[in-house]
Amino acid sequence: MNRLNLLPIPGVESITASEFRRSFLETNRPVVIKDMASSWPALRKWTPEYFARKYGSLQVKVYDSSFARAGTSYMSSLRKIPFREYLDLMMTSSMDLRLFAFNIFWQAPELKLDMLWPDMTKGFSKKFIFMFFGCKGSVTQLHYDPDLPHLLHTVLYGKKRVILFSNEESKNLYKHPFNTRSYVDVDNPDLGKFPRLKYATGYRRRSSPVKRCSFRAAIGITWFMRKPAMQCALVALICLWQESCGRTSTCWCVFL
Repeated sequence: MNRLNLLPIPGVESITASEFRRSFLETNRPVVIKDMASSWPALRKWTPEYFARKYGSLQVKVYDSSFARAGTSYMSSLRKIPFREYLDLMMTSSMDLRLFAFNIFWQAPELKLDMLWPDMTKGFSKKFIFMFFGCKGSVTQLHYDPDLPHLLHTVLYGKKRVILFSNEESKNLYKHPFNTRSYVDVDNPDLGKFPRLKYATGYRRRSSPVKRCSFRAAIGITWFMRKPAMQCALVALICLWQESCGRTSTCWCVFL
């Protein structure tokens, strides 16, 4: 069976700001920081039931896999529904339905009090905190974010699998022209159709609550939701990191 060359993302229990910068930021490597969010009130409070009770009347945009297809509907949502209705679907079905880059904090700024930011997040904009929700089995295919951010990604509920490739692997990933996506199947790669995939080397990680993954550049993230999952991502815009380390980069990611 064809398999991609995927290495485990290294993990640490904790890390200082200087060590994070020296060992991961400046070397452009991903890392899982296992206890970084362990003291967050959000880990105790933020459940699907909590969000449904407190914020269930909010109208949210829901997406399925069609939002990644090239054409006039590219990056478009399906419809708006009450947040409570989506959460019920998330917990009771395996529909291909997700919330994408949902900034609930614009409507509920008090939720920011449930997150604690250590020194290593200096340079990350606290205005750009996005939440992602997905039903069991949801997949976000290989892509990179068009605004080229660096991310601190925290799983708060459920389980997910993440696959990353560095920007240097772009030539092996068959990026689709004029968008930010690759349409190769990372679980069942067709090396006959896409022969350069055999030269690509990436990373993979299964994440669950209290695991925070720092993505240092990816052209390509794929997400695979192993169970109904809820996570948030803190974004550092590239212009902020240019000031600190003199380079720019992005990362291919897959979330499963």
